[in-house]
Amino acid sequence: MGKPSSQPKRQKERKPFSLKWKAIIALSAVLILIFYSFYAYHISNLKEQYQAERDSSHKQNISLVEQGIIQISQRMQLLGELLPKISSNENNSEKRFIETLSQTIEQRWSVLNLQYDVDHIA
Repeated sequence: MGKPSSQPKRQKERKPFSLKWKAIIALSAVLILIFYSFYAYHISNLKEQYQAERDSSHKQNISLVEQGIIQISQRMQLLGELLPKISSNENNSEKRFIETLSQTIEQRWSVLNLQYDVDHIA
């Protein structure tokens, strides 16, 4: 009975985590790092894909608008060429009708082109 027991010393020397738990924690940390690296890679790919699709859509819209502008200018030029030819060959009442028609067309030209282009694109 003179010797103190060795069990209290072992309990005092015992570490908070055993080697098994340290390995599990380290493995978990590695797996979490791998997961977040894949996640960041996936997010960056999605952002690049979205930006590429957005740029493609903008280019397509710009192309459609440019084509519409070219068509409108061609129609306006054709109308500008036809109106003087028609007005020079007609009498006064028809000239007044053509002037009224040309004024009406000038006032409503943007609406007419927009409706035609929307129907044409659809």
